[in-house]
Amino acid sequence: MSQKVSPVPPHGEPDKRWFDAMVSTVNDAYAATCTTATRPSNAVIGQHTFDTTIGQPIWLKSVNPNVWVNGAGTVV
Repeated sequence: MSQKVSPVPPHGEPDKRWFDAMVSTVNDAYAATCTTATRPSNAVIGQHTFDTTIGQPIWLKSVNPNVWVNGAGTVV
């Protein structure tokens, strides 16, 4: 897992290392698309992704267990 990076560069303008670390952190935590079988297991409530199996954008409603809903609020 990548290290946590501050959303604000420590000394003014971001440099390439800071930017690359930030992109890596976001990519590790956020899956823009997934299948039903590969939905993110470390998602946070409110996180969204597009489930290509069902062809819908979905949002995480709760954790333990993870409950994903579509835009109408239906569990998917």
